[in-house]
Amino acid sequence: MEVEAKPRVRELSVAPGNGGTALIAENLDIKPTDFDALTVAAHHMDLVIVGPEEPLARGIVDHFDRERIPIMGPSQAAAELESSKVFAKALMDKYGIPTAMGCTFTNYKDARAYIEQQDPRWSSRPTAWRLARASWSPRLPRRRSERFIVLW
Repeated sequence: MEVEAKPRVRELSVAPGNGGTALIAENLDIKPTDFDALTVAAHHMDLVIVGPEEPLARGIVDHFDRERIPIMGPSQAAAELESSKVFAKALMDKYGIPTAMGCTFTNYKDARAYIEQQDPRWSSRPTAWRLARASWSPRLPRRRSERFIVLW
């Protein structure tokens, strides 16, 4: 971590932290999405830096701003560009920003029908939000990945 090396940093806390961060900081046993506990812990801090995507997407920066706790990170609205691939894709399509092809489905039947029509070298994978993202690989065999079924 670059932060702990700064001469003005006297104390560093990390939530939830791990064995590596314990060598340079105090690990706090707080989930990154427990805004109430993080607010209590952060009231004595000079600055909060958010790393994980999920608390940003859930609005931790907006929450801390309301509590007047200095925090570095994008607002919930700005974080949506990274946390929601559906939102990002729609925005890029709307403004003519070049982007890869993409589709969004709300049910298994439509998604499966679409996948069956595509090049079988497409694969889908789950994200942290339990959504599916797809990718293409020329190295995959020419058969559909049954992993797709598990995502639903």
